[in-house]
Amino acid sequence: MDPVSGTNPSPAERLATLGGVGRLKPAPGTWGTALAAGVLWLLLPEGGLIAAMVALLLFVVAVPICAVAEHESRERDPGWIVLDEAVGMAVAVVALPHSPAPWLVAFLAFRAFDIAKPLGIDRAQGLPGGLGVVADDALAGLYANLLTHVLLIIFN
Repeated sequence: MDPVSGTNPSPAERLATLGGVGRLKPAPGTWGTALAAGVLWLLLPEGGLIAAMVALLLFVVAVPICAVAEHESRERDPGWIVLDEAVGMAVAVVALPHSPAPWLVAFLAFRAFDIAKPLGIDRAQGLPGGLGVVADDALAGLYANLLTHVLLIIFN
């Protein structure tokens, strides 16, 4: 039984909500991103090739899981699906130094891009099924990563 929703979630919903975090209010996407950032911080002491491989693996795994969760919900990209935020945050920290400031900038930039959906992110969300659920977050993560790298160049 999920203590937040009071329901017995399916396996896809458990994964898509990152164990129920997606049911937290307010701002479930921010909660999901924060959890992902913490786990990634612990798992990825270096942001090189391994971080890129983790981001790619998360993307590949998240698309079908989010597709099933979305189908079960009968909603288009419901807010409680936050596995896609984990993908976006993983992309946002690829090749960043393992230091709090760049990771915080990547976190904030990712949330801003994910919420505002500029620069084609909104179109990526329109892709069908789980691909649309995950692609917009991956693209927001990419923009956050690029912005963070530009800021590192400017301020270092």
